[in-house]
Amino acid sequence: MWLATRLVLDRSMAEVASTWDGGWYLAIAGGGYPTSVPAAGGSTLAFFPVYPLLVRAVDRLPLVTPIGAGLLVSGVASVGAAVVIWLLGRHLLGADAADRAVALLAFFPGSFVLSMVYAEGVMLLVTAGCLLALVRERWLTAGVLAAVATATRPNAAAVIGSCGWAALVAIRSRGAWRSLVAPALAPLGILGFFAYLWARTGEATAWFDAQRAGWEERVVPLAVVDDVRQLVEDPFLDMNNTVVVAGTLLAVVGLVLLARSGLPGEVVVFAVIVLGLALVSETLGPRPRFVLAAFPLFYAAAARLRGAAFSSVLGMAACALGGFTVLSVVTLQATP
Repeated sequence: MWLATRLVLDRSMAEVASTWDGGWYLAIAGGGYPTSVPAAGGSTLAFFPVYPLLVRAVDRLPLVTPIGAGLLVSGVASVGAAVVIWLLGRHLLGADAADRAVALLAFFPGSFVLSMVYAEGVMLLVTAGCLLALVRERWLTAGVLAAVATATRPNAAAVIGSCGWAALVAIRSRGAWRSLVAPALAPLGILGFFAYLWARTGEATAWFDAQRAGWEERVVPLAVVDDVRQLVEDPFLDMNNTVVVAGTLLAVVGLVLLARSGLPGEVVVFAVIVLGLALVSETLGPRPRFVLAAFPLFYAAAARLRGAAFSSVLGMAACALGGFTVLSVVTLQATP
């Protein structure tokens, strides 16, 4: 990102790192949410509150700028996420596979958003923590982390399914009714956010209305089919469409590996729901950062890739990461 700004663009690293969704998050951190839903155009109402609240808190520290606060929160959360994802991987597959999984995640093409004013790092941290608590049967901890997670990003709602699955298995196998605390707490984050927007704007569907007005976002079951058709008919019409189709292929491969991985159900359910939400999104689709959010895919890949095969895949991923970063930063034709 820095090299691209020096060679091509007359923009600072901070400006690039806070572009796209970063501007919306900084607006929330600085001024909160509006009191009405716009009839057209984007709105901060479409963005969940945990990340901008953290940015606002860090921004109050001496000598810290708003963009600096956003980057600091993203950076610390992303490093924390890598640690927790490694701990979960060690619990599931052993330390060596955990090393490979975190390496694949770190060099995945969508991972450059972890160095931007984006909420993905915070989401990965709390969702990975929730899954780690679930496999260790720490039900209260899992529920609290899930509640925080569902207020970070919309696709983090996948942890609700994971908590429900884990509780169902625990009840059926051992009669562990206390496990229900996890799915009971999990939706409180997203429900609390929607209730807040309702009280603030007077519209019960404020978040959904903001998504439609600003980005024409809606659920379309065959959205990916349309993307593939467009790519075949005109491969160079829309770079974002090309990125989405590439993300779809990665998602399909990842789902196949996941189905054969033998990972616990709650871990698999999380990744499947995250990818499912991306695949039925008409506007966004499974672009790299949404595939990145389904991080259990990297466990499934790490379990199968070793030696030269792992090195080759990691090298290709690193090249793709560099290329996608430069493409996005320099041309702005491919959003993260």
